Formats: sequence, C-alpha cells, structure tokens
Amino acid sequence: MKKFIQKVLFFSLFCGIFMIVIPIAIDPYNVFHADCIRDNGVEPNTNYIKMNYILKNPDKFDAFLFGSSRVGAIHTEKIADVNCYNMTYSEGIPQEHLANLKTLLANHIVPKRVYLGVDSLSYAINPKKHQTEHSRISYEYAKEHPIDFLTLYFDPYTALKSLEITRNYVSQPGYTERFYNLGWWCDYGRESLINKDNVNTVVYEYSYVDDVIQSIAEFTDLCEENGIELVVFTNPMHYTKYYDSWSTYKDFLEKLASVTNFYNFSGLNDITLNHNCYVDTSHYNAETGDLMLEYMAGQIPNETLYEQGFGWYVTHENIEELLSLLESQFPQK
Repeated sequence: MKKFIQKVLFFSLFCGIFMIVIPIAIDPYNVFHADCIRDNGVEPNTNYIKMNYILKNPDKFDAFLFGSSRVGAIHTEKIADVNCYNMTYSEGIPQEHLANLKTLLANHIVPKRVYLGVDSLSYAINPKKHQTEHSRISYEYAKEHPIDFLTLYFDPYTALKSLEITRNYVSQPGYTERFYNLGWWCDYGRESLINKDNVNTVVYEYSYVDDVIQSIAEFTDLCEENGIELVVFTNPMHYTKYYDSWSTYKDFLEKLASVTNFYNFSGLNDITLNHNCYVDTSHYNAETGDLMLEYMAGQIPNETLYEQGFGWYVTHENIEELLSLLESQFPQK
C-alpha cells in the first residue's frame, strides 16, 4: 500500500508538472513570453502582450493608435511629430481601448496624442466574447481574473495541438522587432487575396451601437481631462461592408459625431471600391494607411477622393451633409 501511494503521488506530481511545464514551454499564444514574443504561426494574445510591454517601457512612446486589426495597416512611424505605437489587435473594440487607456493613465503614462480607429466592427462584438478566446483576452480582464486567465492557458491539449501549426511554420524575418518597435502587421506591397469573381464577407448578427458610443464618449472625456490630443477616424471598409450594414452604420456615424469630431474614410469611393487597396475584404493595405495619415495631417492629396467624402473632418455641424453624400453613393433602386 505504501508503494502504491508513493506511485500515485509520483504520478500526480508528474501530471502536475506536465500540466504546467508543457503549456509554458510551447506557449502558442505567447502570454508566457510576453517580453520576447515568438512568431510561431498562431495568433498571439496581442492586447495582453502589447499592454504588458508598454507598461514595462513607459517612456518609449508618446502616442498610441488604438483599433482593430484593420488599423494594422497604418505605419505610425510616418507620423512626424510624435513617436506613435500601433496598438492594433484582432477584433479590438472601443470598450477595450477605453480600458487600456485607463490602465495607462493609472500607471502615469500620459501620451501626447491618441488615435482611435472605428468602423462597423466596433459595435458588432460583444466584449464578453473575448473573455474566453485565447487570442483576445484583454490585459485588464487577465489582471482582474487571474485564475480564469491562467486556467485557459494551462491547457496541455491546446498547447500540444498547436504544434500542428507551429512545427512547419516559417517565421517572418524581423517579426519580433517590428512587433515591439512599431506594432503594425501589414507591410507595403501586400497582394490582394480577394477573389474578384466571388467576394465573400462576414455579417455580424449583433449591434452594440449605444454601448460603443458611450465608451467613445468616455474615451474622449478622458483625453480632454488629461490634455491628450485625440484623433478619431473611421476605417475605409471594403464596399461589401456598407451594403451589408449601411442602415446601422449610418446611425453609428450620426451618433459618433454627437460625442466627438472625426476624420471620415467611409463610403463608396475610389478606395473602397478598389480591390487592389485591400489585402482581403476586412483589411485595407499599408498604402491606403499612408494616404489616410496624409488627410489626418491636414493635407488633401487627392481632390477627387475628398469630393467623395474620403478625408472629411466631420463635426456635429456637417454630419448630415456627409451622410447625405454617402447615401447618394449607393445605386438608386
């Protein structure tokens, strides 16, 4: 019996070590390697990793760009007067950006300027959805619920399963340096993956417009209270997104203008109708990102685009004019 108990204890100890060591060693989502991320082919928990990095390097940047993966095409190093880091991550939403900003301020990190990119995805995601997704658990949720956070990642089966992806994956040169120094994921020269004969798009079933507007209003107030220059802009979505959700999106734009001024890149224009300006139907390319930065710097590099509403600076005074213009771009039935 004594030997049996010893064997049971040894086996239990072995299993316990296995449960801990394997997930940490493989760490497909890089949460245990947040200080030295590895490009392994699995989408990392970018929100958690980037926030962890910024908090450990509070003086490295003086401006931040918040948004979903769609703003991952904006090369913030092109902004001349600040050292801006791109905080982009998959399905990033304003409620989480607000939480990130509060965390930064609570840790005495007060940027000179903050950019906030929004679009129809901003109000289509329930924040609770991210609480159980390995690649999207927010930094704040991880700190508030450490047991839930660790339980999700201490999963040997998930870690071992990820080897099917990682073992044959070829890492990108300079991935780690770009992640920490710049933040964006979309480089120049990306070829469009859109099948022009069969354009597919994802339609989200939910709408949290009022909740998102409330978060953006609080985000705006926080910036004003702390002397932070805020630049809000709408992402130029592929034209299929407007056909799918124009009615709700129009309401979103109108309410957005009631809480903050913003640069508009929405509508059916020479960018959003051009497949070559997109990596896929969800993401515009880096060349388009550069063009957006020019408009947000007060330039008008393309008059025709501007006449289509691309690059307009929108306030509560001209929002109806913009909406009328965007409405007129849809084919009349």
